[in-house]
Amino acid sequence: MRPTRSMILLVLPLLAATLLVGCTPPPPPPPPAPGPVAPTAEQAGQVQADIMKILPGSVVGKVSAVRGTMAAVSGISYTPAIKGQSIQFLDANSAVIANGTVSPTTDPDGSYLIVDFTPTAGGRAPITNDLAVYVPPGTH
Repeated sequence: MRPTRSMILLVLPLLAATLLVGCTPPPPPPPPAPGPVAPTAEQAGQVQADIMKILPGSVVGKVSAVRGTMAAVSGISYTPAIKGQSIQFLDANSAVIANGTVSPTTDPDGSYLIVDFTPTAGGRAPITNDLAVYVPPGTH
């Protein structure tokens, strides 16, 4: 049987549609999830005020830098008595993201603490401007 003109006109659009659909590029991947967000200055001030109401005498500082599992924290004065003390790191939602211990290593001018940290279950490593909370012994 020889193809007729009507058969060709019927098959040709189907063939063209098949080629076009098969050549459609895949959809782009979804955008990556947003990364962690440090507290704004306003949020940090509110968290600090809330902590001071609950635990008077506690001190709230900020993460200045992070390298590996060590964070530099400003705003908490270094004294020999603070070595080995616990620090908690908070995110923009006031959630505890990591726990740390003040390292015996200090910066030369004492303007920040060096804190060895471990992320909590479901937490993360601190980032610049996350909050660090020190509750001195006897204040809780």
